[in-house]
Amino acid sequence: MEKAAIFGAAGTIGPVVAVELNRRGIPFRVVGRSRPKLESVFGKLEHAEIFDADVGDLRSASAAARGVDTIIYAVGLPYPSHHLHPALMRTTVDAAIAMKVPRLVLVSSVYAYGAPRSPRVPETHSRLPETRKGQYRKEQEDIVLDAHANGKLAGLIVRLPDFYGPGAENSLAHQVFRAAVAGKTANWIGPTPRTNSYSWRTPAP
Repeated sequence: MEKAAIFGAAGTIGPVVAVELNRRGIPFRVVGRSRPKLESVFGKLEHAEIFDADVGDLRSASAAARGVDTIIYAVGLPYPSHHLHPALMRTTVDAAIAMKVPRLVLVSSVYAYGAPRSPRVPETHSRLPETRKGQYRKEQEDIVLDAHANGKLAGLIVRLPDFYGPGAENSLAHQVFRAAVAGKTANWIGPTPRTNSYSWRTPAP
């Protein structure tokens, strides 16, 4: 990897990825719609290039993808907007192909799996989503998988469960732990005996 671009850089994932790329001395471009926010989060990182762009627009996304060899896609959406996941992914993949970007990493979730059909959910678990959010995530992943299968780019999907910790204030897990620390009752969705996995979000300076 000689130069990367983080699409959706200012969300939950982007700042942590940026810190690691900066630590390794890899030049990277942080891409988002708000330049002031990007400058606030990444302005002190030596190897960061600030690039404000709308990844929903092909011309803008292509400009953000120009000259990099890896796109790390970490765009997050609020709950009412999950239907945009496939469209934004399509624009990003089209931009990557147009700019001859060889690699694309999609940071996804476990929603595309649907209800677990085994005690543990391995990478090979079937993707049979039972919710609209899960279906949108599967459609998003399929766009990357199709481009990979057709040799248009090398795609990688990283599926992560819910986050907790600094910078993950919008997650359900964060609300649970915050209530626990305060000695209050925590709200939970679904049956409590189920085993769940969580990812600790390392603070990004």
